[in-house]
Amino acid sequence: MTYLNTAIISILYRGSPNGPAELDRYPESLYSQDVGTGLDSLGYGTRDCGSAVAQWKLLDGCAMPPKSVLGLPGHWAAKVDPSWIVTDPQPGDIAVIPSNSALPKGHAIYVSCVAQGTTNIVGKSYNTMETGDFEIGLWALSGSIGTTNFNLVLIRVPAVSGAHK
Repeated sequence: MTYLNTAIISILYRGSPNGPAELDRYPESLYSQDVGTGLDSLGYGTRDCGSAVAQWKLLDGCAMPPKSVLGLPGHWAAKVDPSWIVTDPQPGDIAVIPSNSALPKGHAIYVSCVAQGTTNIVGKSYNTMETGDFEIGLWALSGSIGTTNFNLVLIRVPAVSGAHK
C-alpha cells in the first residue's frame, strides 16, 4: 500500500543501492548485500534505515546503542536516554518517525543540515520506500502518512569521549 507522506517536502536524490560516497559513507560491505539479508555490527538489518543511521553515527564517533537495546527505529525515542531528545535540529542528529499505524517500524533519518531560516531538515537515509535505496530528502518536522499524523523526534547521540569526527 502506498501512503502520502506529507513530512517529505522533496526528494533531492535517490540512488540504488548506494549514494555518492562523499554523502553516503555507508560501508561497502553492507550496501553490497540485499535489504535485510545480513546484519551490521550493531545487529541492524543491512541497507535498512536503522543500520545506515547507526553506522553513520559510529563514523561520527558516537556511542550508538545496538538493536538489542533500541529495537526498531520507531522505538528509539522511547528507549534512548531522555537527555538525548532535543528540539533544535542540528547536523548529525537523528530524526525518527515514531512507530504508528501507517509505519509500524518507524523510520530513522540522519540530519545532514537544517534549511536556513526554518526547522526543515535535509536528511539522508536508506530504505524510505522499502527498496533499500540511499536517499536524501527535505523533511518537515511534522507531517502525516495517510491519515496518521506524527512529529519527527530528534535524537542527539553523544560522542564517545576522545572520539574525533
